[in-house]
Amino acid sequence: MPDGDTTAHLDIGVGDPSADICRVFLDERMHSIYYTHIQYPAQMMQIGTDLLR
Repeated sequence: MPDGDTTAHLDIGVGDPSADICRVFLDERMHSIYYTHIQYPAQMMQIGTDLLR
């Protein structure tokens, strides 16, 4: 759940659903070359499933 500062930046209410995403890209030696921690509001998320796969 996002905190008050995050909700102000995302323009959502405290307690509104959001996705908390961490991404890490590693090089061939397993050293981190990119890291990000992002929160997306639920209005920007879409979940797709393929039940016939």
